[in-house]
Amino acid sequence: MLPFASGATVFYNYVDLKIKNTLSVPLQLKLRTTDQHLKGQILTTQTGIKKYHICEENHTFILYQGKYWRYNQIFKEEKNGESDFKRIFLLENFSEVKYPITVQKIQELGYSCMVID
Repeated sequence: MLPFASGATVFYNYVDLKIKNTLSVPLQLKLRTTDQHLKGQILTTQTGIKKYHICEENHTFILYQGKYWRYNQIFKEEKNGESDFKRIFLLENFSEVKYPITVQKIQELGYSCMVID
């Protein structure tokens, strides 16, 4: 699953995600769904390629001056073999929420919400 603000929207009849293989080896895009998420992998026939995982930290909603905002930090985890591991900060996101939401709904979904007067 890609964290908020790091991926593309999957929405019927609208192209938001385009993938182009610029490598000299074939790629396979494998997708599956869970009850709550769309998950995927990009696979290749070449061995010894690094493994990547995109993750988020500090995800929260913020209610400020009557508007809701979302905040998170995005990291890339890179694994090359068994012992070589890197964690790289990619971006910090702070975006206004454009859909109707309430503090109660945010908490029902398992997220936190800071209220700032």
